[in-house]
Amino acid sequence: MSIPYTFSVEARELLLKAADEAKLHVYQLVHEPIAALAASTLQYKAKEDFATTVAVVDIGGSQSTVTLVRITNGIYTHLAHKTSTDIHGDKITQLLVDHFASDFLKRNPGLETMEGKPLRKLQDACEGVKKALSQTSTSTCYVESLHEGVDLHGSIMRMKFDMLGRSLWQQFAKLVETTISENGLKPQQINEVVFIGGGVRSPKVVSVIKSVFADDEDDENTVRPIFTVPSEPDCVTALGCGMQAALFTEEGVDEILEPYKYESPTMPTLTKAIKIDGKVVLVAGSPLPAHGSVTVSHGDTVVIAEEDTKLADLNLGSYKTSEIVIDVSTTGNVSLIITSGKEVTELKLF
Repeated sequence: MSIPYTFSVEARELLLKAADEAKLHVYQLVHEPIAALAASTLQYKAKEDFATTVAVVDIGGSQSTVTLVRITNGIYTHLAHKTSTDIHGDKITQLLVDHFASDFLKRNPGLETMEGKPLRKLQDACEGVKKALSQTSTSTCYVESLHEGVDLHGSIMRMKFDMLGRSLWQQFAKLVETTISENGLKPQQINEVVFIGGGVRSPKVVSVIKSVFADDEDDENTVRPIFTVPSEPDCVTALGCGMQAALFTEEGVDEILEPYKYESPTMPTLTKAIKIDGKVVLVAGSPLPAHGSVTVSHGDTVVIAEEDTKLADLNLGSYKTSEIVIDVSTTGNVSLIITSGKEVTELKLF
């Protein structure tokens, strides 16, 4: 079964209790983004010793969540997630409701507002319009006897729909951009973006979010991530859970249930971000061993810090440019290699 990252221990226990009362045997609780990734074709997961950073963009009916996951040798490590209840799939539907309601009220001056049963009927109809616009350039909205025997009949082009939602599309993109930047990453450091949830059926939502990862024209080494939009984005987490359950049934439940019971496999990770000269070189949650580097273009003293805690001061001497490489072992030992001109210095902090 899939659960959101916001689920507390108590919520998990209540879910398992309810499943038990319903006589459902739960092999494992899997976080929704992880289940989605299990059902997606990730281009990097088969490569050994290759760390892949994936952004899972989930636009559901009542909330939207962006989750950052790092995959190393098949191990999934949660880096961060950010959820907004202000922007979601229902807000997309509301764009169409407002559009057709406004037109209907203009044609029927005796009706001042749209509420109650007429509003619910219009909302249901607009759900169909939203799905139709994901595949066609024009869609028709028809509601029989919407108010006092008067039918609603109208149409809307996808271009018009895209214009109505300009502000909302940018809010989705801002959520993705903020989630990445708040965790010391750049969009160009994301290897793959997976879209899930019914809201991503709207092509404009996906295209605007893709623009966050636009190529950096000043950097010839910049590579855009792979974008994965499942054919059934609102069913992908269920598919991932089914695939995970198949592993248990094929291998034999009793033998493999205990080590994985209700938890995903874990690996050592960096608990706090490492900064060099104020720049985040290794983000919190990076799988260990971790490796990073930064170029410093001055000869002053450089501060090595763990979050806001100073670890060491480095005097780079008179060199104008130095490259600092940092390595953190699986046990948390930190070592540095400083290259200034032809001079190479190795240091072990702890």
